[in-house]
Amino acid sequence: MRCFTFRDFQLVLMLEEFEKIVKCPLRGTKPFFPLGHSPSMPRLSKVMGISVTELREKEVNRNGVRSFPKKFMEHKARECASKREWRYFMSILALLIYGVVLFPSMIDRIDLATVDTFLAYYYRCESPVVAILADVYYTLDLSWEKKSTRVICCLPTLYVWMVSHFVMHNGRPTSPLEDFCMAPDKSKINWEELLASMIGSTICWFLRWEEVPNVLCRCGAFPNIPLMGTKGCVNYNPMLGIKQLGYPINGPPSNGAIQPFIARGLNKEHLGLHQQIRKAWDSPNRRDKELRKKDEGVVGSYP
Repeated sequence: MRCFTFRDFQLVLMLEEFEKIVKCPLRGTKPFFPLGHSPSMPRLSKVMGISVTELREKEVNRNGVRSFPKKFMEHKARECASKREWRYFMSILALLIYGVVLFPSMIDRIDLATVDTFLAYYYRCESPVVAILADVYYTLDLSWEKKSTRVICCLPTLYVWMVSHFVMHNGRPTSPLEDFCMAPDKSKINWEELLASMIGSTICWFLRWEEVPNVLCRCGAFPNIPLMGTKGCVNYNPMLGIKQLGYPINGPPSNGAIQPFIARGLNKEHLGLHQQIRKAWDSPNRRDKELRKKDEGVVGSYP
């Protein structure tokens, strides 16, 4: 069902919420879909002001994963700042944000999948939001499957989302990051106790950062939302989480809507699925009038 299940309610990681968190709306842009091959070093060189030769010298290949040391990029950023080469400085800083905040899948390194995502936005304005949400769902699923408790990928984004829903605050913040900053001292939160004690009446259901005009309910022939990230493909069911966007849940979703799929990796084995997902995003289905009535309660017996 791709949701967090508590005693009497469920919470879903919603695409609309993640758009607000990373301030990168999908409207007017295309989502980024990895092509499964390495990014162009000449293109990266042109954006960063770093020669192709130096990039290849600093590239590290460990266990088949190619990446750049974070310290190398930080050094080049300081070097550009000292020379007042602000265009290159801003590009390197943006890549560091991608590697440290949005796609932190490796400690102290920025892998080429992250570089590919950054270049797609830089050159083609392709939004990374779908890839971010895909990587979060994918990582949580993999962590559960392997009975591992460690999550690195996309953790800062997930942390902002959790604080927004679980930590109460005064006032009405206008953005997720303001919401995050207004929350009480998060270092003192005992998350295990907090999550164990939560019930439906004590969480922040509708985050009033901005009204959502309509909800993305499905894409193309898929009965739910297919996602493709830097690690693989996964889906989620938005109809379980529409209450988080200010709409009532009028009943359980269909069996087809909660049928999960997950594809590990971006290899040729799943090429057909990759093509289906790209095609599906050409026909996103959004709803508003059918869901418009707002209600703080729940219709029927479905939480």
